[in-house]
Amino acid sequence: MTEFAQYEVVILAAMGSEVAPLTRHLPDLPVFGTGVGKVAAAAVTATVIARHAPKAIVFVGVAGGLAADLEQLSVLIATDALQWDVDITPLNGGELGTLNDGRRAIALDQTGSRLALAAALELGLHARAGRVVTGDAFLASSDKAAWLHQTFAGDAVEMEGAAALQIAHDHGVPMVLLRVISDGAGDAAALTYSDFLPQACERAALVTAAFLPRWLEHLRNSSNGAS
Repeated sequence: MTEFAQYEVVILAAMGSEVAPLTRHLPDLPVFGTGVGKVAAAAVTATVIARHAPKAIVFVGVAGGLAADLEQLSVLIATDALQWDVDITPLNGGELGTLNDGRRAIALDQTGSRLALAAALELGLHARAGRVVTGDAFLASSDKAAWLHQTFAGDAVEMEGAAALQIAHDHGVPMVLLRVISDGAGDAAALTYSDFLPQACERAALVTAAFLPRWLEHLRNSSNGAS
């Protein structure tokens, strides 16, 4: 039977363009590419947890901005995340985005998220906390973006975070979700996404490298019973 290494923390990102700067800035930490979309993200998250038993997960990458104050290269640290394309309302009359077990927005780790936001601000970046909404579509519609912001109070939209979070939450693994805005999710999203993708990926890696040692220290102290 194959023995897999156990890691304190694992870093996940969907695309190679997001993975590469993470491996450059954090060469001693494990970074896994999940692939794009909810199924891919959930599958790799579950596999990584089963094989490597991490004490924490960081999901890093880019997103489309939904809130007016989030421009290209703004940093959003997720307070919670939900899957906007889940719709079982004909069965239970509940809200859009509600899972079959009644969960809707799942919270991220508060301490890790606080440390990530502090690190981004210390780097002099425009950054804030907010809600991420996840769905299996690259959003390039101003009308749909406005609907997501209004219906779900979403600040940014992407294709993996809430799915990975659902798996991490089910396994009791604390997670931080860090996104840098690459586009406005509107009609011109495909063009601005391509223009800002490299810078957004680099910025995401810089913030991750700045906050992760602090979160690891906190996790170690907590596991040792330190105050």
